[in-house]
Amino acid sequence: MKRNQFPVMPAFVMTISMAQEQAIHRVGIYLEQSVFTHGQLYVALSRVPSREAINIAVDPEAIDEDERVHTKNFVYRKIFEE
Repeated sequence: MKRNQFPVMPAFVMTISMAQEQAIHRVGIYLEQSVFTHGQLYVALSRVPSREAINIAVDPEAIDEDERVHTKNFVYRKIFEE
């Protein structure tokens, strides 16, 4: 019998809305598509103390020729209309 062992590191998963009012030391964001509500990306990025503690995974096709990634910030204007 032969066994293969793989190094496993414990990790925690949380949604962006669950992260509100949390202080997180490191964060990884899987941004396969644009966030779906206004301010959601801000909440995700503002939970950590520094840029070095943030890792964002995006679809390689979302990277433009200047090696930048853009995401849409959706605002539903109807909720602001009276």
